[in-house]
Amino acid sequence: MTGGRHARRAALPAAGYTRERQVDPAALTVTVPGESGGTEAVFDFSVLPGPRPLLAACAAGFARLAGPDQPWRAAATCASGYKAIREFLRHAAALDPPPAARKTSPGGLGWVAAVPPRHRVRRACLLITRQWLPKVPGISAATAAAAARRIPAGPAPAEAAYTREEFEQIRAAAAQTFRIALTRIRASREHLRRWHDGEFPRPGLREQYRQARPGTADYLTGEALDTLLRNGDVPLNEGGDRGVVTRHAKALGGAGPLHTWGRLFLTMPEAAALAVLLVCDQAGTGRCWMR
Repeated sequence: MTGGRHARRAALPAAGYTRERQVDPAALTVTVPGESGGTEAVFDFSVLPGPRPLLAACAAGFARLAGPDQPWRAAATCASGYKAIREFLRHAAALDPPPAARKTSPGGLGWVAAVPPRHRVRRACLLITRQWLPKVPGISAATAAAAARRIPAGPAPAEAAYTREEFEQIRAAAAQTFRIALTRIRASREHLRRWHDGEFPRPGLREQYRQARPGTADYLTGEALDTLLRNGDVPLNEGGDRGVVTRHAKALGGAGPLHTWGRLFLTMPEAAALAVLLVCDQAGTGRCWMR
C-alpha cells in the first residue's frame, strides 16, 4: 500500500502460511474464514436433501461465494445463502415425480431451476439461488441461463388503499380520541401545579378519611397525582390486593385507569391514536390536526 501520510505496507502472513481449506469433501462441510483470521462460520451440507455427488457440488459452489475475498463475507450473509440453498434442495426433493437420475449430477439442476417457483421457494431465496447456481461445478450453460431468468413478480396486494374520504375519517377519529386524552392530562397537570403551589390546604387526618371539608378531595387528588408522577401509580394499599387507597379512590372518582394513572398518561388506544396522527402528519397533507 502506497500514498498518503499514514500509509503503511500491509502485514504479510508468517512464513509457511497456508490458507485454511474451505471445503471438506469427506464431511461435506464448508468453513468460511474471517476477514481478520479465524473461522467466521461452518456450514454442513451433509444434512441437506439430495444425493452425495450433488451435495458436494452445491458445497463447492457455496465456497466460491463465501469468504473474506468473496461476495458473501459476513456470517449472516453466508447463513442466508445456506438457507436459500437448503430451501432450493428441499423444493427439488419434493417435486413429483423426483427424477433421481437428473438430480444425481450438477447438470440436472437446470431442470429444477426451470420449474416455476412454488410456495416453498420464496422470491428472496430465488434471488440468492441465481447467484449461487452458476458457481456450482459442472453446471451447464442452459442451467446458468435458467438461473438468470427473470423472476416472476409476486401476486398483487389484496388490500386496497384508503380513499381520501376514508383517510380524513380515520384522522378525524384519531384526533378526537387524542384530544380527549390531551384535555384530561392538561387538566391533571394544572391541578398538580396548584397543589404544589399550596392552593389546596392540607386537611386533618379525620377530614382526609371523611372528606367533610370543602377542598379535601382537591388536596387528596393532588396528593395522588404527585405520587403518580413520582412512582408511576397513585397511592396503593400495602398488602396482597394492592388496590387504590380508599380515600384517594373516592377523591379521584374511581379506581379505574382513567381515574388513576390515566390522569397523567395515555392509554393504549390513545397512544395508538397519536401514532395514527403522526403517520398522517408525515403523509405530506399540509394540514394541522391539533392546536
